[in-house]
Amino acid sequence: MQRFLCWDNFQIETSDNITVFQHTPQKANVALACNDEWDGVHNAYAQVIKVDDGYRMYYRAWGQNGFVFKDDSITDRSFICVAESKDGKEFTKINVGKYEFNGSKANNIVFYRDNGRNMDTFTIYYDQNPACKPEEKYKALVRDQETDILDYYISADGFNFEYVERIAVNGTFDSFNVVFWSEEEKQYLLYFRGFHHPDGSLANGIEDVNETTDIRDIRLAVSKDFRKWEFVDFLDIDGIPNNTQLYTNQVVNYYRKLGTFIGFPMRYCDRAPEKANFKKMAYAKEREGIIERYGRGGTAISDTGIMLSHDGVNFILSKTSFVKPDYDSGMDWWYGGNFPCYGLIETASDMDGAPNEISFYIGKGYRVKKVDFCRYTIRLDGFFSWFAGNDSSTVITKPFILENSKLNINFASSASGGLQIEILDKNGTAIEGYNSGILFGNSVNREIDFQKRLSDLIGQEIKIKFTLQDCHLYSYTFE
Repeated sequence: MQRFLCWDNFQIETSDNITVFQHTPQKANVALACNDEWDGVHNAYAQVIKVDDGYRMYYRAWGQNGFVFKDDSITDRSFICVAESKDGKEFTKINVGKYEFNGSKANNIVFYRDNGRNMDTFTIYYDQNPACKPEEKYKALVRDQETDILDYYISADGFNFEYVERIAVNGTFDSFNVVFWSEEEKQYLLYFRGFHHPDGSLANGIEDVNETTDIRDIRLAVSKDFRKWEFVDFLDIDGIPNNTQLYTNQVVNYYRKLGTFIGFPMRYCDRAPEKANFKKMAYAKEREGIIERYGRGGTAISDTGIMLSHDGVNFILSKTSFVKPDYDSGMDWWYGGNFPCYGLIETASDMDGAPNEISFYIGKGYRVKKVDFCRYTIRLDGFFSWFAGNDSSTVITKPFILENSKLNINFASSASGGLQIEILDKNGTAIEGYNSGILFGNSVNREIDFQKRLSDLIGQEIKIKFTLQDCHLYSYTFE
């Protein structure tokens, strides 16, 4: 299969009035409410992984009091908790029965450090490496709250973990540290947190960090065996404003086109100079005391961004947010609000007859109340599209070798709009018998008919000319 994503100008040779359009996901439902006494209000770093015929959500629970929510009975300890789902829409906490909390083991705590040291972050990866041993199928990376150490654990079932060793990589790790196997490169990729000083020099551990002046960065290391790691580089992120720092990266190797990397960083911005706005928002009175006591903890706010890469190192960060905070009356306009969870999964649509869609999750209410992990949805391949308005617009792709004999498109037009497809030779001349005529509709997988067979062009170098009017083109696929 050859899938081409219409997410940027990467495949475009020439275009006329075509816009790369960023789409907005839809908020669907509360997938999991962190409403138990051990959850606290610091529920974060959640991730969703596919296991057999269902899904698991792992998340950090931390019993510290929040900025607004107060409960003197909670315990200042951090735990890792787990929930499960058959459809990815709603998650139910698993009664693990492993660790005791307030005299009972009836809870969903799956991992806990009893050495008196809290966990800042916990990343779990269900290994897709074909050579992975069964007893190492689940890999976990854990950072102590008090250290710069990233510890490596393994598990056969995702419930019982065994310590292996420290990961020998230089970073601060005080964020969600993404790891996954790249089948194309035959190695593991680790995207992790670091800091550097304004002059570009590296911060040597968290004690060398000045959080006021130093800049959070995202780094990449690779490994063939998950033991020996090699630092590659800082991510080169084009489009990041000087005043924006990325708290997380949430980079995935997009499952429908491996080799295309898409990230959903949490963007942090301190709005202290404009703090008068907070008087018009929820918990305005409480925030005055929070600002006085915590400074940036009361004036910083965050949202979810989106960035794209074709090599896993060089990214383009959109200048506009992907998930914006909710209304002023809600819990989103806070430090840690709109906390993006890790993982994209494909779920059935709630609309009868509609195709599958992509679900992902955002934490709401961090540090303010007990967190809700909310599900958001977006169209398959629907993060960006090539778009033309009322004026007819054209795009011609770069040449490529045709390998398959059936063309399908993912597109959506208005009732009066549409698109037309022409197959060109490598020199840009239209090939007779390969003009689709005007197409209209809304489909994630519309098969295209030509007068002649596409199979006759297999092995040839071709281009495609798309002519659009009031129409979005999300992707096109040769199968």
